[in-house]
Amino acid sequence: MNNVISTNVKYYRNVKDYKFLPKLEQEKQKAIYDIVVKAVNKDMKLIDQQSNSEYFNKLYELNLITPKSKTLLSDLKNDVIISLFEDEHIKTIAGCLGFDGKIFDKAKKVENLLKDKINLTYSDEYGYLTSNLSLIGNGMQISSVLDLSSLKEMGKIDKVIQNVRNLGFVLKYIDENLYELSTSCTFGFTESEVIKEFTKMLTKLDDLENESLNYLYPKYQDEITDKACRSFGVLSNAYLLNIDELKKHVSNILRGVNLNTLKVDRNAVLKLYSLTRTKSNFTTKDDMLALASKVREVLKGDDK
Repeated sequence: MNNVISTNVKYYRNVKDYKFLPKLEQEKQKAIYDIVVKAVNKDMKLIDQQSNSEYFNKLYELNLITPKSKTLLSDLKNDVIISLFEDEHIKTIAGCLGFDGKIFDKAKKVENLLKDKINLTYSDEYGYLTSNLSLIGNGMQISSVLDLSSLKEMGKIDKVIQNVRNLGFVLKYIDENLYELSTSCTFGFTESEVIKEFTKMLTKLDDLENESLNYLYPKYQDEITDKACRSFGVLSNAYLLNIDELKKHVSNILRGVNLNTLKVDRNAVLKLYSLTRTKSNFTTKDDMLALASKVREVLKGDDK
């Protein structure tokens, strides 16, 4: 899918016979922590932000964690983590750049590990129980970030957002030309049904964006090509760069890649998008130097 920037899947779970997080006492949190660690200790370990700062930055860039994510378990090899006491007792998260169906299998593997070894809060009638009513049922949430710059430019985005909502999904504005598609209901559907319908909706949005770009290009070929080439020139040579500049230029470059007017590796473009999701604001001179250097590395393929 040409315009999908990143995708993640989350499973929300609670341990049976313990209060939901808003009412959970501190000593009970310690008990749940011990239960989860014991269940996964052969596969995942507690990770510390200070000693694993590079890995934490990667998790931020993939949108797998937020500033309130504190207690994390990971094997440090795969992009799957367990976050404790963030939204529910346990949240399993897997993510990737672009869209890769393998992340569902990765997340499910860890989810099955927890299900087999922990007595989770579950109702035969309602499914998994959570403090958030919208998560009751299969307790799974999927989301993808897309660049929908052409739909936005054509003034179609508001209608698309409404149509997506009518079909049972949520499409919300994030920043610049980025929008996030996510599931909105987990009750009454199996995980496989949700994955199938979400993938169909994501594909439809990607197709609509491609159609809009292909409509605009014959009319504004020189202008679109010029923007893409100028943005590539800026990012390839900038010595100082801030996040807002990066957001603007990477969207233009993606258009050029989709139109085959720029010969840039698509994975490099996705990595540039991931840098815009960093926890740092990159407002100091040293930050701007570091960001520009990282961007140049990515475009040259020297960041591996």
